[in-house]
Amino acid sequence: MAAPDQPHRPPLSPAEATEAIESIRRSRSLPSPVDRGPARDARRDDIAAVTRTLENLQTRRARRQRERSITPLLQQLDREATLRRKRFGQLVELWVALLPREIAERTTFTMLRGGSLSVEADSASVAYEVNRRLRSGLLAELRRGYTGTLTRVMVSVAGRR
Repeated sequence: MAAPDQPHRPPLSPAEATEAIESIRRSRSLPSPVDRGPARDARRDDIAAVTRTLENLQTRRARRQRERSITPLLQQLDREATLRRKRFGQLVELWVALLPREIAERTTFTMLRGGSLSVEADSASVAYEVNRRLRSGLLAELRRGYTGTLTRVMVSVAGRR
């Protein structure tokens, strides 16, 4: 019998009763009959397999994060500087030792390829002086002191091509 302070409710139909029970189960987090047994285990295995597959695809197909630090650039510059120092180091020392300081300071090595050294002078007068010295024996002295191959030296004025 209903308590005197509660209003009288009509009886529920079977569908309404089932819905009410399911609502109570969901609110109390009780497992439903469907969430028990081997069917539930199979669904869990399927979900786990799909999750693993998605994670695997994300690691393989995802875009790699670009490194935003300056470290790779500095490492590349260091490698290039080391390579140039190895290539030009001995030649620069000879150049500075054999030419007057005023002339050596106003020249720049631009390329050493196949035994040909390209040198840029900052003015036509410096280029003329270097060419004159090369013809008067500087090239032979450079060849004797340099352990690499040096067949010729090409002098150009910087900014002119």
